[in-house]
Amino acid sequence: MTARRVYTIALILLALVSVSAAKRKSTNATVIGKSSAAAALKPEGVRVSIELVADERRNNQSLASRIAKVRSGKSLYLVFRDLNTPKQPEELYNVYINLEEGKTPTPADTPAGTINFYNFARKASADAFFSFDVTEALKKLVAEKRLSDLVITIVPAAPPAEGVVPTIGQIELVEQ
Repeated sequence: MTARRVYTIALILLALVSVSAAKRKSTNATVIGKSSAAAALKPEGVRVSIELVADERRNNQSLASRIAKVRSGKSLYLVFRDLNTPKQPEELYNVYINLEEGKTPTPADTPAGTINFYNFARKASADAFFSFDVTEALKKLVAEKRLSDLVITIVPAAPPAEGVVPTIGQIELVEQ
């Protein structure tokens, strides 16, 4: 087995465990921000802005100030819902936080997480989702005063199957 195949299998297993764990931890969550529309995962990647939800905009001046208010014992998660693909893209998708526009990720750019569509070759059930803990990454950006906007960049780890464009219906920033 090649190193790439072993890496892919390990990431798939990790993602399956993450989905299972996320289903168990879905109580007492507050949606802080979300994407405004579905995201089509094009082969060149996609950038998605996360905006504060209406209640949070009324109570906080900015996303950075809201993140700074996360209480001890609480965490922040990026939650990816309503995953759909017409057929398997046969590739993993890396998720980056505030990657510079136009920049191609390098090994020095650590992804916040990885998404796969291996169980989503049909419309996903409403309770299926991926989530990544992004607490430390976001708090670091706030401390360094580098978080005015939150933009998620999703790029395939390698070229996906030709003509396949998976979609993510909603991306949320959740405090739990």
